[in-house]
Amino acid sequence: MSENEVERKRLAKEKERQEKRRRVPTLAELSLTDGEILRLRELGFAMKQKIRVGKAGVNEGIVNGIHERWRRSEVVRIVCEDLARINMKRTHDILEVNFFDKI
Repeated sequence: MSENEVERKRLAKEKERQEKRRRVPTLAELSLTDGEILRLRELGFAMKQKIRVGKAGVNEGIVNGIHERWRRSEVVRIVCEDLARINMKRTHDILEVNFFDKI
């Protein structure tokens, strides 16, 4: 094989990897401006208080805790532990069902 063929194959593989990494934008990314998303992320990173989702998963106590924190702040930081951490997509879906379109 010539060097051009090797380089062409390498570039094709790299392009294929980049296409696989591409992700679907979230609802927040579609509805908020980039500046607003950046501001909310910075608020979230600066927060010290966290709501911990443990073995029991998302239950009524967690939902009430999130509502209480939303009364004082527009961002709530949630830390998942145990089973909730393993299946983050499922945890996100449960939170979305409980809060409908607020996440």
